[in-house]
Amino acid sequence: MRVFLFILLAMLVLPIPVTADDSYPLGDVNWDYRITIVDALLIAQWQGQPFVNHPVTQRYLMNGDVNQDNIINLTDAQWICDRLAGLRNTSYELMEAS
Repeated sequence: MRVFLFILLAMLVLPIPVTADDSYPLGDVNWDYRITIVDALLIAQWQGQPFVNHPVTQRYLMNGDVNQDNIINLTDAQWICDRLAGLRNTSYELMEAS
């Protein structure tokens, strides 16, 4: 049971050494040159099961740390969704309310 709890906690704050690939925009997790809901979903999928073998790899996650805190987690997925909803600009800064 303790091992399970440790893994669960690690999933929430597991730091991943990332270096964004500058040829793709920050937030473009699947490297298709577009930032879409798919990118946020890939982060959420990885966050839920980082130890399961599926197409979400560290290679894809290199551009997933959109808030630049050196941790890829659901906050990054939320920031992508915020950008898509027009709440953040292309630099992921909050937009001013009008």
